[in-house]
Amino acid sequence: MSVLPASHQQRLTEAAYVLRVRDAGAPVPIPGNAVAARDGTFPLPIPPQSIKPQQGARIAFMDTRFGVLTDEQGMSPPQWDIGGQFLAGGQRVGNRVLDQYEVQRALEGFVRFYLDTNRQRALARRSLISMEWHDFYADEHWFVAPVGVPLGERDQGRPTVERWSLRLRGLRPTNAAIALDDDVRKALLANVNVAIRGVCPVEANP
Repeated sequence: MSVLPASHQQRLTEAAYVLRVRDAGAPVPIPGNAVAARDGTFPLPIPPQSIKPQQGARIAFMDTRFGVLTDEQGMSPPQWDIGGQFLAGGQRVGNRVLDQYEVQRALEGFVRFYLDTNRQRALARRSLISMEWHDFYADEHWFVAPVGVPLGERDQGRPTVERWSLRLRGLRPTNAAIALDDDVRKALLANVNVAIRGVCPVEANP
């Protein structure tokens, strides 16, 4: 494998992937959530093993006697299919280390909280909370809506780990990256060498 340019390795080192919920810009604590209880911020502790962004064109076609007419209306907001598995070594949250089972359940609970809260608010005709997706590697910062709950997937070949997948539909840009506080940044960087080794095992540890 060729040596990564220093600029690219720096980008990998500083990469962060964060979901968070907000109510008119204010933090939304999630009671009982092992990761996001304090302020509704859920940092993914390592870069997801897969991120598949898509952005479709808004083009409609109509056949006529004289050929095909097109109605071109630019682009749709992007969507992301992301997936991975949490590290067996766990994730530090505050003074506690959560195992991968606890982090997986926390991610499921995080998305359920968002969906349940907005269902209840819609019934009560109250303003909805928002979910944000922040990808610092690609510099993508969007308000999103989750398409389903990222339930842990298990199979006989790897019975001790759970894989998760989550589809996010982009709604509109947030127009700004979030500022990560020290606790979140430490949690994100705790396993950064593990993440880089997965991408480039030789150069990450010369």
